[in-house]
Amino acid sequence: MGFLWLHGLAGEGGALVGIAVVGRPGARVLQDGLTREVTRLCTDGKPNGCSMLYGAARRAAITKGYRRGLTYILTSETGASLRAAGWRFLWRVPGRSWETPSRPSTDKYSTEDKSAYGWGDWPACESTECRRLRTDLGIQKLPSGIIPPDIPTNAPHSHPAVWNV
Repeated sequence: MGFLWLHGLAGEGGALVGIAVVGRPGARVLQDGLTREVTRLCTDGKPNGCSMLYGAARRAAITKGYRRGLTYILTSETGASLRAAGWRFLWRVPGRSWETPSRPSTDKYSTEDKSAYGWGDWPACESTECRRLRTDLGIQKLPSGIIPPDIPTNAPHSHPAVWNV
């Protein structure tokens, strides 16, 4: 998740009211040189601030020659800002703890399931690369119930958990 660039959003009088950090994807299998991830995004609540920042990150990545982007949000969040900026639901990742028997720790962050949103050229899920991606990220062949209600269940797709966007 190396830092590559960031975007700032100015409010009244030029005060910083939001920021988006763009870097390499956290999942090693996605570190192909063509994919970028918005690793952090925050605002002070400025209306449409999140959409502006996600849109700026997408436009900058396309201008720099990247083919796809992604970010993760909690499943309790709607994704409206992402959809408004031209991003699409890709897949759901089960929440998990960093704690293991060999690495005891206290969870400081949410272990809620995450939804991945992205833009660009995502591989069809029949490929070996996509199957490995699903395995590495802990994504299983999920029931059609994970598909957001605004996407018809008969929409053309190669796998219900990964969408070509």
